[in-house]
Amino acid sequence: MLVVPAGSVLMGRSAAWMHGGRWVCGSLDPVEMAVPPSAPGRTRERLAVRRVSLVRSEIANLRGLPVTTPLRTAWDVAAAHPVETSVPVLDELLHRGIVEHTQLRAFADGRRGHPGAARARAAIESADGRAESPPESRLRLLLERAGLTPVPQVRIRDRAGRVVARTDLGFPEERVGVEYDGAHHAEPGQFTRDRVRLNAIQEAGWRIVFVTAADLRNLDGAVRRVREALAQARQGRK
Repeated sequence: MLVVPAGSVLMGRSAAWMHGGRWVCGSLDPVEMAVPPSAPGRTRERLAVRRVSLVRSEIANLRGLPVTTPLRTAWDVAAAHPVETSVPVLDELLHRGIVEHTQLRAFADGRRGHPGAARARAAIESADGRAESPPESRLRLLLERAGLTPVPQVRIRDRAGRVVARTDLGFPEERVGVEYDGAHHAEPGQFTRDRVRLNAIQEAGWRIVFVTAADLRNLDGAVRRVREALAQARQGRK
């Protein structure tokens, strides 16, 4: 705030972090700042400046700092960034209850014709508050782009109806789950817990496709494995 013009406001992913998002940006991402249209100021290292006209109702005060409101923040992220970046942010804001989907849609409807409006509406429609991590959000987007429709956070029940697990993404009709295999699976004791859980999932009649960070860089391979698991499940029902 010491190097930006008077009247500047934290916006975008920086504002989302201020509102309580913890997956929305990294420590090396630039601070995003809205400055008045006629004010001086420029983008520099670690600082991304945008000239934006804000009305008073779109500005909040958090810990003594001016910040765009949650709805304006979500819309700015959706309008300014590609869906691969914006949807994980929107997913977290929805997941944590920082914004609500119906209010966000209404806000976006009121900004038709503004720069980035079409991109924002597309991101908002793709967002889902059930997601619990950015890789899960990106994995869902990947599968949806391939024409598949996974359901986030599916509860898997055994034959007695008891919930034995949740899968990041699932296809309940085929009983196929898709899970992001993140770094926490390497923690001490996690291997045993994972195997006990996987046994319970298989006993419930489900199969799981595991996707790693490397798979997210090899999109075709991840999609192919999910398609093959779905085809095998459908074939097994015949």
